[in-house]
Amino acid sequence: MRCFILVVCFIIGGQITLAQVVNLKRKQVKVIDLLNEIKKQTGFGYMGDLSILKQMKPLQIVAENKPLSEVLKILESTQDISIKLVDSTIIISRNPNTSYPKVTPSRSGINNVQYLIKGNVRDSGGNFLQGATIESRSDLFNFHTASDASGNFTIQGYGTGYLHVRLLGYEPLTLPILKRSKIDIKLHPIQTNLPAAVVNTGYFQKDLESFTGSYSSISVKDLRDLSGGNILSTLQNLDPAFRITENNINGSNPNILPDISVRGVSNIGGYVANNPIFILNGFEVPLSRIYDLPANQIKRLSLLKDASATVLYGSRGGNGVVVIETVEEPKEKFSLSYEMRTKLSVSDLSSYNLMDAHEKLQFEKNVGLNDIRSPFYTKNPVPNLSQDLLNSWFLEKEMLVKDGVNTDWLGKALSQEISISNDLELSGKLKKGSYSIFASDNNEQGVLKKSSRERLNLSAMVSHRFNEKILISGNIFYQISLAENSPFGSFDTYTKLNPYWPLYDNFGELKKTYRFDGADSLIYNPLYNASLPYVDREKYQTFNPNIFLEWKANSFLKVRARLVMETENAEAIILRSPMHSNYQNLGEGLKGEYIKSTTNQTTQFAHLNVSYKRKMGKHLVNGGVVLEAMDMKGRLDTVKRLGIDDVRADINSFRASDGAVNNAINLVQHKRLLSLLGTLNYIYNAKYFADFSIRNDGSSRFGNADPYGLFWTVGMGYNLHQENFFHSDAIERLQFFFNVGKNSITNYTTEMKNTLFMNDFNRGYYQGPGVVYIREGNSNLKWPEIFSYSYGFRSSLWKDFLQLNVSMYRRRTERMITLMSTPPSVGLAQNAYFENIGTAINKGIEFSMTVRAVDNPTRHRYWSTTIFVNSNQGKLSGINSELSHINFANLKKNINGEYLQTVFYEEGKPLRNIKGVRSIGIDPSSGREMFLNKEGKIGSFWNYNDLGVVGNLEPLIFGGLNSEIRIGRWTVQVFFDYSLGADVYNSFLVDRIDNIDPRTNTDKKADGVHWEQVGDLAAFKQIGSPPTLLSNRFVETENCASLSHLIFHYDFKVDKLYKYRMKQLRINFTMSNLYRYSNLRMERGIAYPFARTFVLGATIKI
Repeated sequence: MRCFILVVCFIIGGQITLAQVVNLKRKQVKVIDLLNEIKKQTGFGYMGDLSILKQMKPLQIVAENKPLSEVLKILESTQDISIKLVDSTIIISRNPNTSYPKVTPSRSGINNVQYLIKGNVRDSGGNFLQGATIESRSDLFNFHTASDASGNFTIQGYGTGYLHVRLLGYEPLTLPILKRSKIDIKLHPIQTNLPAAVVNTGYFQKDLESFTGSYSSISVKDLRDLSGGNILSTLQNLDPAFRITENNINGSNPNILPDISVRGVSNIGGYVANNPIFILNGFEVPLSRIYDLPANQIKRLSLLKDASATVLYGSRGGNGVVVIETVEEPKEKFSLSYEMRTKLSVSDLSSYNLMDAHEKLQFEKNVGLNDIRSPFYTKNPVPNLSQDLLNSWFLEKEMLVKDGVNTDWLGKALSQEISISNDLELSGKLKKGSYSIFASDNNEQGVLKKSSRERLNLSAMVSHRFNEKILISGNIFYQISLAENSPFGSFDTYTKLNPYWPLYDNFGELKKTYRFDGADSLIYNPLYNASLPYVDREKYQTFNPNIFLEWKANSFLKVRARLVMETENAEAIILRSPMHSNYQNLGEGLKGEYIKSTTNQTTQFAHLNVSYKRKMGKHLVNGGVVLEAMDMKGRLDTVKRLGIDDVRADINSFRASDGAVNNAINLVQHKRLLSLLGTLNYIYNAKYFADFSIRNDGSSRFGNADPYGLFWTVGMGYNLHQENFFHSDAIERLQFFFNVGKNSITNYTTEMKNTLFMNDFNRGYYQGPGVVYIREGNSNLKWPEIFSYSYGFRSSLWKDFLQLNVSMYRRRTERMITLMSTPPSVGLAQNAYFENIGTAINKGIEFSMTVRAVDNPTRHRYWSTTIFVNSNQGKLSGINSELSHINFANLKKNINGEYLQTVFYEEGKPLRNIKGVRSIGIDPSSGREMFLNKEGKIGSFWNYNDLGVVGNLEPLIFGGLNSEIRIGRWTVQVFFDYSLGADVYNSFLVDRIDNIDPRTNTDKKADGVHWEQVGDLAAFKQIGSPPTLLSNRFVETENCASLSHLIFHYDFKVDKLYKYRMKQLRINFTMSNLYRYSNLRMERGIAYPFARTFVLGATIKI
């Protein structure tokens, strides 16, 4: 923050010095010294012909508080020169009425002679561009100027120098002077919303004009504009097909990785991840690596969505591929950039409406907690409870309320911390190579007290080009992440604490427990647990050195090779005090807990890529062959100790050998992959194109029976806009494409096919530890097969005023991996094993439309809006014979005896579904819920055999709306997302209203909505009734929309930054998760609250 304040003060101070008043009293002063003194007093720089300045005679000048313009007139009249003020620059040139010896730049001596360069700046359409900043750079001097209304400019330069041209809204341009005295310059607009000319697949650069699939290419500008958040949420904002499932349990917890899918899910049950794979600089990395990667480090990012490109990754790419590159050749001789962001996170409690102390006490009276004859106590009798005891308790609570006790429990667990992140990048060109260094530090503070995630990223690259054909590059990547989980526990604990309970006792000490009316046990104060010594920490380290070699054999053949050797280490430690409430019912020898898990993994990866691209007349052939090999060895060691007598705050002073009960787990895994890939792309006359790829993978994950898999794709397309008969001023691009292919996923663990045993140090066997059988493997397990096809079109109309893209697809995943249950008599560990069974089918459509309503770079005006509309519907098939066994095994209850919403399989029903028994509501005569069984009969008894799919978690449509407006130096961006028609199981109504325990705090809505007497028409059963079981009574359809980001940028004028040797200064302010609308009422962020974030940042480039 201090650095940011210094930068702002520096700029403000510079602007103040522009006051055009000077004080001079000098005798026989040189003109150059005089101009330097003026620059010192006013901040006005100067430029001109150095030879003229050196020839000027010294002068005497006295000026007390005189305007700068008058002083310059004196100088102009005494020296017979021409002086102009352009913005903050004094331009000195020859007097047109005076003849000077002309310096003619000869071919032999022009390299070391300063001379005049004239030129013109236009856009790609030939229009004049005013206000473009032109900088002439050389080893001796730098000069600056700007183009006038006709695009013309005049500047001093050297024959071996360079011209750097910049204009807001256009790509910056650097070009050598090459001894020229007249240079015409053409600037191209920044393509912020247009797709890239090439598609980066990670293996090859494919031309968009011949690409047969669907993809998204995210620009560096978009990533950095949204750098206040993580890359994954940014990608969802820019392409909703990359869908992050909202986690209503863990909210904004920075230490929980998101659940991601692209074009639906290919497996259900949680046994196989539905995440796409992430390729970082040609190497597959886990989701956590990308989650902790700073946006400013990324140079290119592509999302590959269908078989046309994902089949290049064979057995791994079936769920989509995200290709990220952080290394590129620097474009400038020297560049240094720094960005600092200060983020404030504020918990979003707008969905909570809890009772205060007065309201809660009245609610307890309304439901009869003060009357032993009330239905609550008759249905839930408590031993030794009397009316006198109830009266005593209520009198005590009334006195506390009258004394003003009204504890805000939610606020006690929350904080508003400041997070600071810094990114620094240094890069440049060398004579025969280049270099770059990147460093980033991001300390993200969570809204739940003492929760945080700190990230450190370091990388370095150096390359050397031996000649025009051979390039070798060495890269080092290091990442460390430290996750601290809060000792304050789950947030929903605080939502249930009564507000009339005081924090402290009569002695000022934090209360440890509270009496729970009518219950056998006490309620523990979570703040007391948080005050005890506690550690819940995870640490991840990755070191990735790699070498890249490129050989351009000729103009159409290129060979590339990459070698990677990566080590990854992780450590997780949990340490709880024996006084923690978790151990209140355990014996003295079992209280306190220490768990330590360490993971060590080493990966070796080799990649050889031969690519061919050649144009022969109307034929263009593009192809390649890739050979890859990967070997990964990993080890997991877990140690658990129970019965800790003493836990000190300093984790380093704790001895891992302490503890009465010891246990250890050791797991070793070894994965191998050997792949051969071939691809061929052909285009005729820029109109018709076809694509074919085939890959053979040999993987240790496939099982011993058949370790090899063959994957392929065929695609074709048609560029209608290239036809001679199709000439239209309205349509600039109209491209159709189609592809079909087969690939797979390997997001499952090798333990599924291997039988596992665990060391048990409490069961000795001879001289070593005992071994426990913990899981049965299935050596015949096969990889899922994904067959898919996709088709659509891409179009651009009216000079990119309107862009329309449509893609439709169908994915069929066969041989899903599912956990099968077995009878105990079979003798398998956990009575289960993994098997291939069932088919998942996804169908969907993706539509995007971009409108560039305003695009006027000359006047610095720009406005574009993009709308995304997506739909995906998945269903299950081919699983009828095993339904009853699987669904029965998946029935799970919580501690209150309520069945949970776990995975449910039903033929022909949605993949992501809600299960329940059909309900017809609350019976007015009895207050009991009535159900409809599968035969259509009504009854009051819930039977799990009547369970079925009663809701679809997939929305009918989802997407987003993004808009960007630029006026002058200001830019405003807004990002919305929406979801319509998704069913939800409203657990808020179940847990906080229908199943309410009136002895705990709850939502204000719970008062007066339950069935109480015969004839009541109520949506909720009588308080104190048995737990609510799964039914469609609380399945509701949600329509929601949210303002995910609102961003403001201000870019300072480049020509005013040159005096401070800066190329860019940007101030930005980002607000995220500002507002969310939903037609449903439910509490959000159960275990960890959601948060609104406010980020203030500054970017400096020199």
